[in-house]
Amino acid sequence: MLKDDFQLAPAVSEFLMRITFFGWMIKPLWGYITDSFPLFGYRRKSYLVLCYVLQTLGWFLLSSFTHNYTIVIISLFLINTTMAFINVIGEAIVVE
Repeated sequence: MLKDDFQLAPAVSEFLMRITFFGWMIKPLWGYITDSFPLFGYRRKSYLVLCYVLQTLGWFLLSSFTHNYTIVIISLFLINTTMAFINVIGEAIVVE
């Protein structure tokens, strides 16, 4: 998409896509955050709701502002980061 639609060089588009997956690389941090800092009195439930709201915002941005690749990268970063956070929360619930 970045290479074809925005005419970016392949190396630049690959670098930008790597940035969007940064949230998956720091998954242990998400587990530490949910276990150590309860949000609104809940350790996981409130983080789930917050992540789903942010993910919905990311999908809305991605669908609405496709003419600007900066917003596309930001929305993909938001979507992937919240997916990683939700994945960690789901795994923690299974462990309990």
